[in-house]
Amino acid sequence: MTTEAMSTMMSPTTSMTKITTSATTTASTTTTTSETSQSVVSGRNDIVSELRPDVGEFGDFQDYEYCPEGSWAYGFRQRVEFFQFTRDDTALNAIRLHCRKHDGTITGNISSFEGYWGSWSNSAYCGDVNGVYMFYAAFKIEDYRGPSIDDTSANDFRSQCWNGTVVSNNALHASNGNMFGTWKRSDACNKGSAICGISSKFDKPQGEGYDNTAMNGAFFKCCSL
Repeated sequence: MTTEAMSTMMSPTTSMTKITTSATTTASTTTTTSETSQSVVSGRNDIVSELRPDVGEFGDFQDYEYCPEGSWAYGFRQRVEFFQFTRDDTALNAIRLHCRKHDGTITGNISSFEGYWGSWSNSAYCGDVNGVYMFYAAFKIEDYRGPSIDDTSANDFRSQCWNGTVVSNNALHASNGNMFGTWKRSDACNKGSAICGISSKFDKPQGEGYDNTAMNGAFFKCCSL
């Protein structure tokens, strides 16, 4: 599979403030989960590249979180605030990656930021075959609409799986993506590697009378298989 050409990189510190006339954000029901996070925050010694798919223009990149050594992402779930009608919409709030080893041992879940609004989807997995992992990333982004108009930025995420060379036929996609925006430029790991870390770009709460966009996308690290 040919990796799409990289466009100009966005600075990890890019941030903008937006004013809106929409009502103050009301948090959606939050799904409680018993999943525990087990990650290597400081990094890994087998990183070979960084995925930089197109992301929204608001917010800041959070610290990277990594799957434990010897494991890679083989599935994910996402937190999305569904359409709020007259209230402030935030859409995508978080992505949580599930990690496992080549022998199928589950090593934990990672998410560099959990967000504030919305409910978690069911998990989407690469499948039951060991040694197959996520290697591709793309976001559905609503472009900036201008001042005093409600923005959502990232609305949905999708990935794809492989064993380092052979690509699975179907996209890896959660069921709760929001409706706004279009799919933007994707990025993919090089052969022989897969996703092992995530850094979410998050627009933290702006306060009463301001427009919140929550998660604007993410960059990912690829580690050698």
